[in-house]
Amino acid sequence: MAHDTGRIVVLCGLAGSGKTSTAKTLKEHGWIYFEGDVWSWGDPVSQAEETPTPEMIAKARENAEKMKAIMAMGAEFYARVNAGEEGSYEAANAFYDLMMADVLKVKHENPGKDIVVVHAINHKKIRDHLFQCLEKDGCNKVSMVCLDVPHDALKRRNLYRLESRAKADGKTLQKFIMDFPGHNLPAEYEARLEQLTSPGVLKLEPLGDDEKNVHFIHVSGVEDQAGVDKKVLDVLRMKEPE
Repeated sequence: MAHDTGRIVVLCGLAGSGKTSTAKTLKEHGWIYFEGDVWSWGDPVSQAEETPTPEMIAKARENAEKMKAIMAMGAEFYARVNAGEEGSYEAANAFYDLMMADVLKVKHENPGKDIVVVHAINHKKIRDHLFQCLEKDGCNKVSMVCLDVPHDALKRRNLYRLESRAKADGKTLQKFIMDFPGHNLPAEYEARLEQLTSPGVLKLEPLGDDEKNVHFIHVSGVEDQAGVDKKVLDVLRMKEPE
């Protein structure tokens, strides 16, 4: 239909909640998968399921405006939150202004297509800002789905994910963890493993009374990924393919 602008659904939750797997299920339904983490270093659509190479990261660093926003987000928002302080929403808004501008660019290039945007968005003020970014462009089919998973279940999921990646690389878990990139990771294996698996102080801020197009999906931790996907499809009023 000429006037059908399609939907934009922002899929969020803490690391390990199942966002990526659910996005891949939506992709099988014909949705465009926009990976927010990949946006930081590459093309969030065409490279959504790739692991960054040093060459990709080097090329991404040529975008000075984006790199400045990413660094500020890490230092002024997440570092403060992890320290038990309030993060800088000015830094967060600048980061998401750039990301959502690229989401809208993808939308304009693919009229009528549904898009799922995946990122670990946990704070209500940021959720509110994302709606402002997307709706000011005239999009009226914007919603957000938040996967709410207990911290103990997230830790198990993150450990399983690391074990799977280690096996795929032909490494022991300890070797994989010690080779894991990141300048801020502890030197000791146990401390490094804890940081990579534990959500720490991060938590999903509860649903606000005024959030009409935000849907929380509570995941007990015993459901398999298919069960999580089904809950999301139910919220989006979609059925599994025959």
